[in-house]
Amino acid sequence: MSYTLQTLENQVAYLLDDLNFGYFTKTQVDFWINNAQREVQKRLLQTPGNWYVKRVNTGTVYNQSDYALPSDFLKLHRVELVLSGTAPNEVKGPLDSITPNELDQLPPGPGTPSCWYTLQNILSVYPAPDTANQTLRIFYSYLVADMVNSTDTPDVPLQYQEFVGLLAAKQGFIKDSRDPAPLMGEIALYEEMMKKDAEQRDVTRGRRIVSTEGQSWYTAAY
Repeated sequence: MSYTLQTLENQVAYLLDDLNFGYFTKTQVDFWINNAQREVQKRLLQTPGNWYVKRVNTGTVYNQSDYALPSDFLKLHRVELVLSGTAPNEVKGPLDSITPNELDQLPPGPGTPSCWYTLQNILSVYPAPDTANQTLRIFYSYLVADMVNSTDTPDVPLQYQEFVGLLAAKQGFIKDSRDPAPLMGEIALYEEMMKKDAEQRDVTRGRRIVSTEGQSWYTAAY
């Protein structure tokens, strides 16, 4: 059974012995639930499932290094430039990550981008492209969106949706100065499950990225 925001609200209210939300308001409980969803996502990012990886494209702009990252950007995994061809027969060149201090090692002027770094919500590629409208592609993990409507479902795998409610209820115990020990056993079971998920990956090949269908993102001119 898939959980919804309403299911999680009821789970938290039950664990806190506050079924009618007489002490903890739904607004407060929803805040804890959404924080817990982000906490579960943070832990899942350490496992090999690539649960949140997306693939998006933008076109290069001549002599422009800076491109705005997607609004839901959380973690960058890979940057590549399509040099020629069309899917599925593209010739792609991966870009390497660098630090701003390493820019001094690059020749001046535009060229074929070979490296990148990020600054807040900007991806900077160097050298600046010498060709317009080439496909620049990134693979990134997005930040989960808050649940707002009662029918919204947590953006975590089904087997970890109950974990969201447990972590949210823990915050209620702490707020009420109650010992969360009754919850810790269940929480520990999920933490152990995630630990095993992190350890159990295919070691016969390198880590792989599973992506969604390509989308568009936007350039930022400076």
